[in-house]
Amino acid sequence: MRCYNIAHSLADEDVVVHALKSPFMQTCDFFMPTEFIQWHCTNIDLNDTDIVKLVEILNEAHQFSAVLIDGYEYSTSYRSELRKVGVPVIAYDDINNSPEYHCDLLINSNAHAENLNYSASAPEAKVLLGPQYRHFAKAYYLANGHLMTESNWHERTSLTIVMGGNDIHSLTLPLLQTLLDLDWTDKLPSIQVITTEMHANLSMIHQWCEEYSNITVHHQEYDLSAVFTSTRLAISGAGGTAYELQMCATPAMLINLADNQNATAEEATRMGWAESWNWQDNADITELAKQIHSQWLDEQTLRNMHNKLLHDQKQFATVKLKSEIMSFLEA
Repeated sequence: MRCYNIAHSLADEDVVVHALKSPFMQTCDFFMPTEFIQWHCTNIDLNDTDIVKLVEILNEAHQFSAVLIDGYEYSTSYRSELRKVGVPVIAYDDINNSPEYHCDLLINSNAHAENLNYSASAPEAKVLLGPQYRHFAKAYYLANGHLMTESNWHERTSLTIVMGGNDIHSLTLPLLQTLLDLDWTDKLPSIQVITTEMHANLSMIHQWCEEYSNITVHHQEYDLSAVFTSTRLAISGAGGTAYELQMCATPAMLINLADNQNATAEEATRMGWAESWNWQDNADITELAKQIHSQWLDEQTLRNMHNKLLHDQKQFATVKLKSEIMSFLEA
């Protein structure tokens, strides 16, 4: 998603964007407008050697200004071979888990990024570290690149559940079922559920939700800004969606689903706009639902979280990453 967002923005500057797409990425076609990307599709998931060779062939035809990669699965040897193609390499990262990044520009937009030792793993790269280098879809920005700074609390009526792009622990349906079994008295919220084609039990989720008039399912929607700005409390994986919630001044319960989400959940809790639950350490759906229920009923705390986000927005109102990448491409 973050590659897609920056590609969309660069296309506005007449940058021609090419992308390699494996079968795993076919789901992107359902909800991402892709007319600004020239796709190069493979019918099978290629090994590292074949990917590098394909990039080399494509570069001979198109003379790329840079190659951008994003993924924890890329090995040090793959990165090294990719750099030998002779095109500058841009790398997105979150946790500095590679002995050597072999890149020319490295981007980590997490708040803890400056504490990671990239001088050892990316000694030759220019590094862009910190929240000022986050970049979002256009819908999340207001005029002149600013973010939401005025409260719309009276318009926020829903509880939203968004467990990432593929809901890796299949939590959406059991969490919904457990939440609705609790005693809400007259406080039963309207619920918005976010799904994609990569949810393992997708048909079950949709079939179950159809039985409830207070549940709305948003399936394969790229722009969720309207959903998030109507949300009083979001239950979300602590990945990139957490930053979109932050942009929309939306209080959250962040569910830590993987190691690379630790820092994001900790940062949000420290800043006071979210609570967190580490599913890896405490896989108790009943207790999680009870905590969500309690948080929903505490409207004053939720409103304080919302106001805290509005107050802190200025530090995130930036489009610095786009300008930095443009300068890198033009160098």
